[in-house]
Amino acid sequence: MAAVRRTYEGSSVSSTVFIQGAAMDNSDQETLTQGSAQSNPTDEGATTAELAKRAARQAMDSGKGYAQNAINEAGKRLTAAKEQVSRAADQGTHYVSEQPARAIAIAAAGGAILGALLVTAMRGRR
Repeated sequence: MAAVRRTYEGSSVSSTVFIQGAAMDNSDQETLTQGSAQSNPTDEGATTAELAKRAARQAMDSGKGYAQNAINEAGKRLTAAKEQVSRAADQGTHYVSEQPARAIAIAAAGGAILGALLVTAMRGRR
């Protein structure tokens, strides 16, 4: 059995195919370019299988790339949201320390409105 090494340009995929009854040396190595597969009848099935494997690997790598980009983008948006919440909390703390009486009045009014809405909703269920 002889080994034929096929290299695909632009890819790190390298494979060895064993062909029964063929004697080959380094001068018989083939380079396949995208879209053009050079083969002979004895290794046509192996070439098709290798091309299918290559296409599957490329699809997986592409999918992994898209997933990684989505994760990175989600991380950026999460960081931005955390920063925005932090700024809002700092502004609220600053407002309460600057105007404590007004902050208490706003909180009391909000609580009264929320309580009235809850009481009304509970009476409507009976």
